[in-house]
Amino acid sequence: MVGNEGLDLHAVFSGPHEVDQSEWRVLMSLRSFQIIESVLKSYLCRANPAAYQATRVIEWPLGTLIKHFVKVGGRAELVSMLQAVRTDRNLIAHQALVCLDGGLAGVIGADPVSLARLKEIDRRAMKAMGALVGEYVRTATRTSA
Repeated sequence: MVGNEGLDLHAVFSGPHEVDQSEWRVLMSLRSFQIIESVLKSYLCRANPAAYQATRVIEWPLGTLIKHFVKVGGRAELVSMLQAVRTDRNLIAHQALVCLDGGLAGVIGADPVSLARLKEIDRRAMKAMGALVGEYVRTATRTSA
């Protein structure tokens, strides 16, 4: 199937193929984002079991999770990191995944995200993930003592 400007959409979406550095960074960032969301959900359920049940928070998007993390006393520095990660996650989800292929990006009128920017996003995601997991462990130790 050939789309606009002779782009072979079947070739773009067929796989498997070797993963390049940009795709690898997107995948690693997505992994970090998912871990962040999972830890936030668990954190909320542990912080206030009466208000936050797993069946309720399971489908919440990252922005909602961050708002509720603030309500249960999430540290301001960590909240700031998570908000930056949310912006990065939105860029990955709404632009980078679609625009990894330069040809497809041109068809839809979007710019591919540079490898340098993907590396920076991955770095921020890893840092936020580490800080959140550390906070989760620290508060678990505090509440069980």
